[in-house]
Amino acid sequence: MNIQTERIENHLARLTVEVEQSKWDDAKSKAARDLSKRYKIPGFRKGKAPYSVVVRYLGEPAIVEAAVESFGNEVYRDALEQSQLRPYTSGSLEDFKLEPQPTYVFTVPLQPEIELGQYRDVRKEYTAPSVTDTEVEQALRRLQQRQAVVADSENPVQIGDRVTLDIHSEFADGEEPAEDAEDVEDENAAPRKGDNFIHRHDAVLNLDPEMEPILPGFNEVMVGAGLNESREFDLSVPTDDEDYATIAGRQVHFNVTVKKIQTVTLPELNDEFAAEYTKEEDTPLTLEQLRERSRADLEKEAQTTAQNTFAEGVLDTIVGGATVVFPDAMVSDRIHEILEDLDRSLRQQGVSLETYQKITGTTHEQLHEQYHDEAVRSLRRSLVLGELMIAEKIRVSADDIEQEMDKMLVQFGEQASTFRQFLDTPQQRESIANNLLYNRVMERLAQIGKGEAPALDAEVVETEATPSAADAEAQDVSGDA
Repeated sequence: MNIQTERIENHLARLTVEVEQSKWDDAKSKAARDLSKRYKIPGFRKGKAPYSVVVRYLGEPAIVEAAVESFGNEVYRDALEQSQLRPYTSGSLEDFKLEPQPTYVFTVPLQPEIELGQYRDVRKEYTAPSVTDTEVEQALRRLQQRQAVVADSENPVQIGDRVTLDIHSEFADGEEPAEDAEDVEDENAAPRKGDNFIHRHDAVLNLDPEMEPILPGFNEVMVGAGLNESREFDLSVPTDDEDYATIAGRQVHFNVTVKKIQTVTLPELNDEFAAEYTKEEDTPLTLEQLRERSRADLEKEAQTTAQNTFAEGVLDTIVGGATVVFPDAMVSDRIHEILEDLDRSLRQQGVSLETYQKITGTTHEQLHEQYHDEAVRSLRRSLVLGELMIAEKIRVSADDIEQEMDKMLVQFGEQASTFRQFLDTPQQRESIANNLLYNRVMERLAQIGKGEAPALDAEVVETEATPSAADAEAQDVSGDA
């Protein structure tokens, strides 16, 4: 068997395989026998008709077609093994020629290839986060809210009340919605006029004078509203809030209905409050101790957020400098995953993907085109992240998973053993392992960006690659050209 391997565009390989005439003749004979078993040929029992009779009865083209398909899988497997190609998924039969000798031509999508480049040279400036006294006091105030005495009220809304609201709001400015029913929205595009801002029923909000629950001015507008009263008003998105950076300065129109009003009596913030709040602990805390613990918790949370944001920036730079190639089949698979996630999300809202397509006038092809770039970005990122784990030798052991499960079960106290059965499943263990891997690689990325990454061992540990599901599937070839 003579095999020629050619790399072609879109990260594909073309295998041109010339087979011996004797093997081709054997393949045709076998195909003829198989056909004689499927069709009743007069004068012969099934499977017993001679080759020449099958040719006269069914025709040479039928035998050739059957032989091409049945023999093709064997030829493909042998050619794949000898060429040492690593397929991403099943190859396809591109062409078959009888002259000058039987020749198969296969197209094979290849496994992705990633070159990280000098990723350990990436450096970024890291600014350590700080926690202000105001943030600490706000945290203590939230603890007060948990211990508050709440009572239903029929009086108009006042600052400090807890209210249950139906909130409908939409952007009052911006680009007008497209009139073309087939227009497909871009998730990254700025919200259009009329797009939802907040849509919630039975939203419970504390009208805290020091913390606006939605947008600046919301508390003031709601003061004086009565039970079951609706109010319409416009508010501006602040221009100095990072959480609203992408919509800073936009106008939002609200329609809010009051469904419940409750007065809130906060306990005094003193040592007695701190002791009551921490009474279940080994040693109840004073207010100053509670304040310091709140500060430490906020600093830890801020540090985690800042580290992750910093690591994401380092990863973006590494992805930008990496060379990543993969076949279109991989992009199609990722788009399919994105659309499956979209379908699940829509169904939670009582709408199927098919209904969504009808409402928006979006075809299947348009959806694939819409999410193509997102799929490519996602693939590049995930492939680089995976290669980084290998390069940095980041692993998770069975003991790591057990220890993480133990940490998760601490909150259940004496019932931990009961809840363990829900965590100790293959799916949950895989999820825990993935979370640990992600956290560890993000921690390493932050170290790389700061120039603090530990040196890698000089000796590279060789491991035998485990064939993926795609590798296993690729051992058969589709007969469709």
